[in-house]
Amino acid sequence: MRGATNKMVAADQKPATIADVASLAGVSIKTVSRVANGEQHVRATTRRHVQAAIDQLGYKANPYARYLSSLRT
Repeated sequence: MRGATNKMVAADQKPATIADVASLAGVSIKTVSRVANGEQHVRATTRRHVQAAIDQLGYKANPYARYLSSLRT
């Protein structure tokens, strides 16, 4: 029963944003983006720190946001 309650609370929470991850990890949004996209220009220690924040918050990239940011007007 308790597990069901925890799932309900988690469902009510807003999904973690890239800004949330950056804030928790103490780095810029661009650094989180580099780690999430597998770019090479990030120190190994920073990469581990950011990945830990991603895992802790359960961050998942939003494909719709990615699509919208790629549009040009």
